[in-house]
Formats: sequence, C-alpha cells, structure tokens
Amino acid sequence: SAGTLPPGLNLTAGTLSGTPTAAGTYNFTVIATDGSGCSGSRAYSITTGTVTLSLGERQVTSGNNIVEPNECNTLNVGLSNVGTADASNVTATLVTATPGVTNAVATSAYPNIVAGGPAAINTTAFQMSTDNTVACGSTINQTVNVSYLGGSASFPFTLAVGQAASGNYVLTNSTGQTIPAGGTLLATSQDDDLVIQVPAPFGFSS
Repeated sequence: SAGTLPPGLNLTAGTLSGTPTAAGTYNFTVIATDGSGCSGSRAYSITTGTVTLSLGERQVTSGNNIVEPNECNTLNVGLSNVGTADASNVTATLVTATPGVTNAVATSAYPNIVAGGPAAINTTAFQMSTDNTVACGSTINQTVNVSYLGGSASFPFTLAVGQAASGNYVLTNSTGQTIPAGGTLLATSQDDDLVIQVPAPFGFSS
C-alpha cells in the first residue's frame, strides 16, 4: 500500500483493522499482486472522527432527591459527546474515597453516545449509601471512570450532603413560637434589641 492510514489502523494481509485515534481525512492506495506477478491498485479515502466525552448533569433520583446521612440513594450521571465520532460500548464505574460512603451499585452500561447529540444517562442506576458519620453540609467526592471503544476518560464531581444543589437556609420572621421538647433556650435570647450568634451547619440566605 501507499499513502497514509489513520493513526490506530493497520492494513495487514488485506485486512484493515484497529480503532482510529485521530480525526481527519486519509488517502491511501492498495496494491495487490497475484502469483503470476500481475498487479493492480485502487485508491481509497477514509474520514475519521474522535470521541470527546464531557460530564453532564448528576441527579439523585430517590427519596427527596437530596443526599442525607444514613440513607441509600440512586444516582444518574449524564455524559455528553462533543467530539466528531459516536461513542459505543460505553461503560462507567463510580469510585469514591469519601469516608462513610459506599457505592453499592458502582458499574453501569450507557447507550451509544452520539457526537453532538443529547446527553446519555446510565442504563442501570448507580446506588450510593451514606452512614451516620457523613455530616450535613459536607460534600461527597466521586469520580466516574468511563471506557468506550477506542478510549477512556475520568470525571471527578462532588455531591452536597443535606441540601439540594442550590439549597440554603431561608430565615422567616415569626412570633408566638415555643421551644419544642428537648430544645435549649439560649441565655438572654428573650431580651429586646439583642444580637446573638446561632450556629448553623452550612450557609443560609435571608
């Protein structure tokens, strides 16, 4: 043969094999010779693309759609393809190093992810459990490791514990309330024109 094959492809004994690793248009000529010494040739052109995956939306799909201490949640992780070739044979594994967090169902397949098309989600819901040492207001670190025909990619992300993605405390004025059983009355908090500090586990808006 003569010319240039796409990187990742090989032409051996008349068989073209491999997976392209670079996008472009490649022109080459195949020359064949028979046992009598007669030869012939034909020109070919191959246009290849590349898979470029990106992390999409992460969505807790169980309960109140919020990760909380001491519970089990199901999770969808979206993947998009901003490349020029479709991604096929896609599988992903969810990995965490956050103490108190276990990925009970950590592996799922994905449908083919079309280049420039809509995001795809895992065909089997990931399942993640937290124990009672995982505090509200903390974050869980996860990484989704993705493999597909011809390549792989890894995407780290975080999940908030005890709040939705944009959830904060909202303070509302009220009167005539009583302290519930087991509550604590802060000293001097019933005085007029007094400023006291009330600890909160994470941020709030007023």
